[in-house]
Amino acid sequence: MRSVVCLSVLLLAPLSDALAQAPMALEPGQRVRITAPEMGLNKQVAKFEALEGGHLIAVADSTVSVPVASVTRIDAYAG
Repeated sequence: MRSVVCLSVLLLAPLSDALAQAPMALEPGQRVRITAPEMGLNKQVAKFEALEGGHLIAVADSTVSVPVASVTRIDAYAG
């Protein structure tokens, strides 16, 4: 019985990690923190505006257009 419980935990652990990293829908005006080292952005706080033609459009001090391929991390504030 103990081995069944351990096996269940081992099988479910990767699934829970995948769900924790699942992308969420971003809404215009939502606060985000963008990391894109190629663009010189390190945890840049901005307001998400849109995804257009492979670019993430956000507003910080000015409007920035970041290629999605350059984004290594994006944190969205839930509320």
